[in-house]
Amino acid sequence: MDKTIEITVLGCGGSGGTPLATGYWGICDPDEPRNMRTRASIMVRTEHTCVVIDSGPDFRAQTLRENIEKIDAIIYTHPHGDHVNGIDDLRYVAIKQRRIHDDETIRVPVHADGYTLNDLQSRFHYMFNHSPDGVYIPLIEPNLINDYDDVTIGDLTFQSFVQIHGKGRSLGYRIGDVGYSTDTSDLDDTALNALKGIDTWIVDCGQYDTPTEDLTVHTNLECVLKWNETVGANKIYLTHLTPRADYQTINAETPGHVECAYDGLKITAKA
Repeated sequence: MDKTIEITVLGCGGSGGTPLATGYWGICDPDEPRNMRTRASIMVRTEHTCVVIDSGPDFRAQTLRENIEKIDAIIYTHPHGDHVNGIDDLRYVAIKQRRIHDDETIRVPVHADGYTLNDLQSRFHYMFNHSPDGVYIPLIEPNLINDYDDVTIGDLTFQSFVQIHGKGRSLGYRIGDVGYSTDTSDLDDTALNALKGIDTWIVDCGQYDTPTEDLTVHTNLECVLKWNETVGANKIYLTHLTPRADYQTINAETPGHVECAYDGLKITAKA
C-alpha cells in the first residue's frame, strides 16, 4: 500500500549558495526571502523514517532551521564539497542517538557509490576510523550503492540512477512519485526511464539560461523541458540555483508547471 512521504528542500542553492560569501546577490532581489539559498539537499521523511540526501556546508544550519533531531541515514549524490562538506556534523547526530539509547555502537549509515565512498573515506577518514591520536572515534558506517541499486532505509526505498555531471557523474534518486536530480548536465535513456511516470521532479537547473551547446556541469531549462517529454512529471521544481536565478523572474518566465524550489519547500507525495 502506498505511504505518504514528506520531502523538505533543505537547500536549493548552487555551490556557493545565494548570496555568495561577501554578500554578492547577482541579479537576485535580496528582499525576496526565497532567493536566500543554502547548498542543495533534501530530507525525505515518513512517520517512522528520516533520510537526508547530501550534507553540504550548510547541513548544521539546515537541521536547526527544520528542527531535525534524528536522521536514520544520509545518502550522497557525489563527492563535491558543496554536497559533502558538512559530514563532520554527523558526529553529533550519532552522539545524540548513542546517549538516547545508551548504545556506544551506534553509527550514522551513509550510502554512496564506490567513487564517492572512496573519496569520503580518504578525506574524512577520522569519521570512519579511530584516529591515530585517539581524538576521534568512528561514528559513521559506509554502505555501497551499486549503479541502479535500490536503497531501502526503514520504510523508504530510493531507486538510484546514474547522471552525467560534466566529465564526471552523480547519482539521482527516485522516491515513489518524486524524482531528485541535482548536479547533472545530461541524462541518458536509462536515467530518463528510471524517472518516467513520476509526478514531481526536483531537478538541477544551475545553468538556467546558458545555451545548450555551452553547458558544462549543470543543465538549463531547455534540456529540463526536453527530458520531461519522456519523464512526464506534472510538477517541476528547479534546484541548484545561483545568484543568476531570481526567484520571481524565473517563475514569471517558465511554464505554469515549472517553478523555482526554495529553502524550506515541503512536498507531500506517495511512495
